[in-house]
Amino acid sequence: TGLAELYDNCDRQVFQAGGDCVMSKDNCLGIWPFLPTQEDCQNLCQKTGSCGFYRYVAEPDSPEMCYLLSSCSARQMEDLPCPVVPHNYLAVKLFTPDNAACRGHCQDIRECRFYSWHPISYSPAPLYCYLFSHCHREEVNKVTIRAESSS
Repeated sequence: TGLAELYDNCDRQVFQAGGDCVMSKDNCLGIWPFLPTQEDCQNLCQKTGSCGFYRYVAEPDSPEMCYLLSSCSARQMEDLPCPVVPHNYLAVKLFTPDNAACRGHCQDIRECRFYSWHPISYSPAPLYCYLFSHCHREEVNKVTIRAESSS
């Protein structure tokens, strides 16, 4: 038996992606619909060189889906005053009582990575919770500079 054949028959250890695993265009290697079992998805990941994690989704009234991922990290959320622009804005929640509730709204939306809560004391939009998919540091600096110069 050759070394290549031995390697082909050896199953690499891969892991099932947990619920807190963030899937993005950066870590998604591919999506395969209609794979009949989770084991088929795992085997496909083992045979794909840079695959380390997989997610198998089988729901009623939907085709089975297998997602192959190169990496898997927990979703991180941050409280930042991001500007509201079309490419990052997800939602605004009115009458949000505190920062913890705003973070909870962010946790409820899978794409949410940043949130900003505005209390009554200093905001023209009190108790608003803004939710964002991303927020570039340059954008945050512009918002901070604008806020400081307008006061």
